Amino acid sequence: MAETEDPRFVDYVSEAKYLLTYETEALSQISKALLTSELSIQALSRVFVALETAALEHPEVAEAIEDAELDPTSFSYIGYDLRDFLQVMVELDSMLAADPDYAHGQFRYRPVRLMEVGCGPGRNLFILQNGGLLLWSTIEGIDVVQPYIDVARSSFNLGDSVWQDDARTLDYSPYDVVFSHRPFSDARAQADYEKRLVSQMKTGAYLVAPLNETHAQDSRLVSLGDTEVIWKRL
Repeated sequence: MAETEDPRFVDYVSEAKYLLTYETEALSQISKALLTSELSIQALSRVFVALETAALEHPEVAEAIEDAELDPTSFSYIGYDLRDFLQVMVELDSMLAADPDYAHGQFRYRPVRLMEVGCGPGRNLFILQNGGLLLWSTIEGIDVVQPYIDVARSSFNLGDSVWQDDARTLDYSPYDVVFSHRPFSDARAQADYEKRLVSQMKTGAYLVAPLNETHAQDSRLVSLGDTEVIWKRL
């Protein structure tokens, strides 16, 4: 245990792992409680990193991923830092609540339809579906690597909400939020993808895009918030 960690969280993490294994609906309560401090975010992050690692290191899964043929312009799965992801989603939630485009008579804001591009084994989607971090109507994800989709369905129980697809051909127009953690290793391929993505996004949609190539120069987008990875389509 790191010297900066509060010892009170040791037993709490163990309890969280148990609850996540047997009662995924408990994640909403756990995540809301854990997001009250930086130490709490660390605790939740450790739980999910452990779960994701266990899923990906299963012999059959590891072999399938190793044998998968990747596009040479694409990255293999690189998980977005979980602490950063949680903080960005909390910030996004606040933005949506304050945005008149998403006003709703009954809820804090109109529930959103979200797409994760390059979802990998589905950790982020599982957290969003069960963690109470956003008000959502539909949460979906794609990845070009079928073994990752298989893990998302078998280990994180995401079912038909995830599927194998190509980020360069997907239709982005239905989505209120797109999360895109740089799916392409090739700079030109990434820039071409970003241009197509933004051109298809509907007015008022949000884009969460760490490690982008072109968004800062795109007049169709405005950067929002302190994290500098959230954009709104004008």
